[in-house]
Amino acid sequence: MPAPTRTLVQKLAAEVREGTLDAAAEVERAWSVDDAESVATFALAAAVGGQPLPAARVLDAVVLLDDLLLGALLAANVTGDRVKALLDAVERDDTPTSATPWLLPRSHAAQAEAHATSTSRAGPHPRASWRQQGVRRAARGSVRGAGR
Repeated sequence: MPAPTRTLVQKLAAEVREGTLDAAAEVERAWSVDDAESVATFALAAAVGGQPLPAARVLDAVVLLDDLLLGALLAANVTGDRVKALLDAVERDDTPTSATPWLLPRSHAAQAEAHATSTSRAGPHPRASWRQQGVRRAARGSVRGAGR
């Protein structure tokens, strides 16, 4: 199956809503022939049709898709633990063009956020108080160059 189009996904979503298409079964068929585009198409159709599929069954396709935007859409429209499913998919993937670079910025951001959270429990960052003092001095006009 070719990469999903809006028209195709909407048509399949209508069939999902009517009950004439079992998207989960179609995803399994697509996996049996290693067709990541079909997996993405049926998973998006299921989500649009109101029956999103579990992340663990779908997100291995992300590392096989050429279109990163399609991978992001797919990750946004599944149920369950997306992060775990994506990390598991990258871990299982052995192709040189894996989604690892796509995931790295997110993992760095998560680490930075975790670090910020852990340091905020220890009290404010020392520079925060310097900045606050600078704002107070500027408000009083006692900063060098202020009022020139």
